[in-house]
Amino acid sequence: MSVKRLILCLGLVVLSLLATSSTASAQSLFVLGGSAREDVDPEDGQVPINQVVSIDNSSDFGSITRNYGANTAIKVKDLDNMLQVKYYFQAGKTCNAGSPRFQLRIDVDGSGPQPPRNAFGPLSDSVFASGCPLLHANKWIFEDMTNTTAKWDISQFANALGGAPAVGNAMIQTWQDMETYFQTNYPGHGVHSGSVVEDPTYAGGPPPGCTWYDNLTIKQNTLTSWGDTAGVGGTCEPGSALSALGL
Repeated sequence: MSVKRLILCLGLVVLSLLATSSTASAQSLFVLGGSAREDVDPEDGQVPINQVVSIDNSSDFGSITRNYGANTAIKVKDLDNMLQVKYYFQAGKTCNAGSPRFQLRIDVDGSGPQPPRNAFGPLSDSVFASGCPLLHANKWIFEDMTNTTAKWDISQFANALGGAPAVGNAMIQTWQDMETYFQTNYPGHGVHSGSVVEDPTYAGGPPPGCTWYDNLTIKQNTLTSWGDTAGVGGTCEPGSALSALGL
């Protein structure tokens, strides 16, 4: 092989590796939707800053999503101990009406007739988010969504036409109940995506305000900085850390 051809081949290998790395990196990003923005820790006023994501539901929904695609082989049980987040409520913000929440998009039968549906897990580590008003705002709260608290809602599956009934109340399931439900009734299921979602405020619904999120883990991916997102920068008022730092 000539030197020229060898150099050309090596160049193609490098380009291939770069493309593969770029694709893998893009696939591991968290997608920001609605009012979700790259922001800074509301308690942060120093350099280097702690990079987080914020959602202001005052006029729009917000979401932070990790997509796995329609052909995923990920099962609910594969997410055990791998669904968690730190969140920080602005004063006056609560988990009323099931928002904010984790949301798993699950296909129960692959390419079969049933469309993907959602399982919901409201934040607050309590049944029907009843403990949320007791949480203190203006501080970071850590929550593991796969612990033993009955906080998951699988009613979209259990109440669907032809859906497998849940054991007990479909809207009050532990993570362990979820694992058993899907493994027993839908062993071929796949998790298409995982999200943190906030609904826009409305009368009787979630109150308006900002929530900051950090160390969001969905499966093997953890959001720890802006480099982990496919989103835009901004400031969740009254968070003023960005402007205070001249950013």
